[in-house]
Amino acid sequence: AKILIRPERLKLVAPGAAPADATAWTGTVTRLTYLGARTEVALRLTDGTDLLAHTVNEGGPMWQEGVQLTAWFRAGDAWLIAR
Repeated sequence: AKILIRPERLKLVAPGAAPADATAWTGTVTRLTYLGARTEVALRLTDGTDLLAHTVNEGGPMWQEGVQLTAWFRAGDAWLIAR
């Protein structure tokens, strides 16, 4: 089975800052792509899985390549797909 999560439903926070009731994975930022109103953030998780998240550009500090982040989501934001 695979878990599908839309990139805009993933939230990015500092490691350890995800809500207790969320599913969370930690990884390293491998690429940032500025796309106007949003930024595409590519992460490599600790198990080697690649993950893509979209963040809204609100003028605040931007993540940097090489930093560790936690990507989190709630169960209602994911779909389980049988292979």
